[in-house]
Amino acid sequence: ATVSVLYCVYTTIQTTMGNMLELCDPPRRTHPNGEVVSMVPPTTLVPVPKNAKRRALIIGVNYYGQGKAELDGCVSDAKRMAEFLEGRGFADNIRTITDEAQHQGTAQFANRVNILTGMKWLVYNAKPGDSLFFFFAGHGCQVPDLDGDEVDGLDETILPSDHRVKGHIVDDVMFEILVKPLPAGCRLTAVMDCCHSGTGLDLPYGLLPSKTSWKNM
Repeated sequence: ATVSVLYCVYTTIQTTMGNMLELCDPPRRTHPNGEVVSMVPPTTLVPVPKNAKRRALIIGVNYYGQGKAELDGCVSDAKRMAEFLEGRGFADNIRTITDEAQHQGTAQFANRVNILTGMKWLVYNAKPGDSLFFFFAGHGCQVPDLDGDEVDGLDETILPSDHRVKGHIVDDVMFEILVKPLPAGCRLTAVMDCCHSGTGLDLPYGLLPSKTSWKNM
């Protein structure tokens, strides 16, 4: 069946990176799986209901003990982002996932299963007016596109701590989990501090920073 999906995705550039860039409800395009995705930018924002909830998923992966792949600041960036959000209405609904040793064997450890579970938790029962926040700091990569939806023939991915065994998390999967289920008026802020993050959620559109026009991705 063809499903019409409406959603708002905000890409937020904070503090040192300047002002907020807001991307909302792009015009419609048929996704490779046959579903229709809305792609029309709205002229106004949807009012936020008083009972709207705020929820955040914060992920930082340093890849401890993985040789040249190990990073230095991703876990600390995740913690600082969580602290930033705590003072802005998210305090009661923040889930932070890192690959620190003390989290081994818990739902807070940044392996593939826990990251995917966290994504599903973030959007669960989302309603119009809700504000959702997704942050990932770690490695991003590209792999061959298997379904023909990428012009360059490559899918973008993020790497969980166990990527060498369990594999990458592909942008098609992130779209299906994080974007597709959102109702009209639900706001998702996605900050991805990794390589190849520009199309990391497999959105079918883009807003060129130097122009006012939308670009079909």
